[in-house]
Amino acid sequence: MKKNNESTMQKILSSPIFFLGVIVVIFGAIIYFSGDTIEKDALISDYEHNPDVVTITEYGDYQCPACGNMYVVLEEILKDYEGKVWLDYRHFPLSIHENAENASMASECAREQGKFWDMHEKLYKNQNNLQLENLGKFAVELELEMDKFNNCMADNKYIDKINKEKSMGELDDLTGTPTFYVNGKKVINSENSRYLPKIDDFRYLIDRELEKREDK
Repeated sequence: MKKNNESTMQKILSSPIFFLGVIVVIFGAIIYFSGDTIEKDALISDYEHNPDVVTITEYGDYQCPACGNMYVVLEEILKDYEGKVWLDYRHFPLSIHENAENASMASECAREQGKFWDMHEKLYKNQNNLQLENLGKFAVELELEMDKFNNCMADNKYIDKINKEKSMGELDDLTGTPTFYVNGKKVINSENSRYLPKIDDFRYLIDRELEKREDK
């Protein structure tokens, strides 16, 4: 019986089908492990990997106090990693914040005049004053063309964009704002996931992604 088993095993090992199977497995493993792990690990909707920079994605609400606190953290990160990271900001206005959607609209109406980030800063630095009349004042301070801005706001011109980004957040099972990702991977507080991430949590993930680029 032992000889028969050995003979059968020898036939299997010498079979062309066996060798073909081994080659397929090895080839598959090479593709898997040499592939772009950034893409493979992406966890968020509509994520587009940019090989030139590390992408920080934020789902935010301009009236959300926690988002305002994290705005300062992100500003420091963007300054420290200037030219190496960029911020992909996505609107996620919560229904409990009555001024959040209008604030998102104001940022998009400012974007079409090249002032999105300027308005973004205004909104986060004035979270307690996001009433519609104040949004107009911010636009004046930013020297926007007011007729164009006011028409944009009145027409809810970018409501589809805002709703699309909120829908993407819902697909990604967001439980609140702000929520952050680095190259598609969620940023969590390394000490207690119930709390907002610390600046070192961002640094750790960003440095890892930068190291991957250097290794290629």
